[in-house]
Order: sequence, then C-alpha cells, then structure tokens
Amino acid sequence: MTSSGRVETDRPVGSGKRPGGVIAIVGGVLAGLAYLVLPVATVPLLGSITAPSLAGEVGAGGSLALLPLVPVAAAATIGIGLWLWLGSPGTRARTVGASGILLCSVLTALAYLIPLNSLDNEITSAGADIFGISATTFTGTGFWFTLLGAVLAAVGAAVELAGRKRST
Repeated sequence: MTSSGRVETDRPVGSGKRPGGVIAIVGGVLAGLAYLVLPVATVPLLGSITAPSLAGEVGAGGSLALLPLVPVAAAATIGIGLWLWLGSPGTRARTVGASGILLCSVLTALAYLIPLNSLDNEITSAGADIFGISATTFTGTGFWFTLLGAVLAAVGAAVELAGRKRST
C-alpha cells in the first residue's frame, strides 16, 4: 500500500518480450558463420574442407543432399528470430514462427548428421573401426559449431513456445 492509501500492483519488469527470438538469432548466426567459415572436416596431413566446398561435391543425391540448405535455414532462423524479437506478433503467429525455427534446426542437424552416419558406416564396413577410427575423428570445428547453432536456435524456439503456454 502506498502512502496515499492506494494498493500497489506488481508491474511487469522489462518490455514483455521473450528472449526466444534473440536466442534463435544467435543460433542462426553461429550456424551460418560456422557453415561458411569453419572447417567441417579435417584429415591429418591433407588439410581441412569447409561445408560450401563439400556441398559443391553434391551429386544427384546421397548423404550430402541437404548440406546446401544449411545457409538458407540459418538465414530463415535469423529472419524469424528478428521478427519474433523486434515485431509484435500475436500468440498464434509466435507459435508458427517458433515452429519454423524448430524446422530449420532439425533440417540443419540432419544435414550434418546424415553424412556423419554415412561416413561412419563406410569406416565400419572397411574395418578401420578396430583401429579406433570413427567418423568423429574427421569432424572439424565447423561441424560442431553448426550443430551447436542448431541446438541454440531450437532452444530459442522452445522458449517462445513455453512463453506462449504461460501467457495463454
């Protein structure tokens, strides 16, 4: 109660915006930069290769078919995250935006994990696994940072979805 006799009410702290959009932006930027700049694979004595040059090797399909979509998914994640953070979307629109970010995150993860699984199967069938060699032996920092970006973006989407459930 104030000195004038009025009852104080709790006012919300902050602008009422959820941090999910910002988290998704950080994840999208991390995934996009890691895709473009950092080595996705390293081979001792031979060097490293970035994802764009690996994506250039994509034939008529195969395990690398989703790799060229990673920068598109990163750009979409950044765009949707900016919209969620700076815009004033309604509850339903926030749900659709968060679902779009989740879809981009899953697409990015699959684009990296499917080739990793395929390489691991090749190594195992060649018998090199008995020497302690696996597909993760050849993964570079770009591989891990891109996956980390996808996970961050998914966390941002989850924050948006959790905030929606709390506010309804």
